[in-house]
Amino acid sequence: MRAAEDGSRVQEGQRPIIAVSGARAYAAEAAPPRGPLWPRHGFVVRRGRRRVNVTLWFNGWEVIAYRFPKIKPRFSSPLLSYANLHLCGAWPWSPRPGRALLDVDAATIARVLRGTKPVGYAAVPTAARLEVIERRARVRDVAISELEFPFPRGYRTIGLAQPGAFGDTFDLDALEQDYRAYLAEGPATRVAEVAQRIRGLAEKPLAATLPTLVGDPHSNADLVECGLSYGYPVETTAAILARRIGIPDSGVSSRR
Repeated sequence: MRAAEDGSRVQEGQRPIIAVSGARAYAAEAAPPRGPLWPRHGFVVRRGRRRVNVTLWFNGWEVIAYRFPKIKPRFSSPLLSYANLHLCGAWPWSPRPGRALLDVDAATIARVLRGTKPVGYAAVPTAARLEVIERRARVRDVAISELEFPFPRGYRTIGLAQPGAFGDTFDLDALEQDYRAYLAEGPATRVAEVAQRIRGLAEKPLAATLPTLVGDPHSNADLVECGLSYGYPVETTAAILARRIGIPDSGVSSRR
């Protein structure tokens, strides 16, 4: 049985599934947990005939839900996973119900240095800690840049990125095909906009996203690049796009 690095669980109905690295983190089955009954905690997957629902639960509270078309994905990468969604800063998370909250900054740095997240931003509390991170980044050929972003008590904000270009790191042809499949019911012009951005990433270095934060929140093309850069599952980004461009019976809803 393999557990995700952040300890998150994915459940299908009442049968838990341990989250594993990869764009389809809910695919590996596992036995239910032993001991006291846990509150629902993690990503819950329900598959219909044409749609898939993925809902994040935190200590029994529904946080966010994604709904997207059921396809056969062609794209996969160890750099994309549901674990990376916990690092977006939009919700609290703990590896187990009732435990201490995940240190998002430390986890972001660790996942980029470990090669399980393409790009990440984090706050570093001391200059000594920053020196340690810089040494580890040099060993792994990870780009690192300090951002001009104010933080109290001497904290510094840094960005880290995997080496190489998007086209060397990801199968962009497969990624484009998956987005076309997820967005097939949407306006052709909007789908073409997304496809064009994906093809345009081929020679762009991942480090080019540093030292500025990626993305205009109102741009569909930027949203796709952001999702890929930060290592979010393709289907969750596609669900957000589906809501934006008016695809029926797809989208994302938040209970926060």
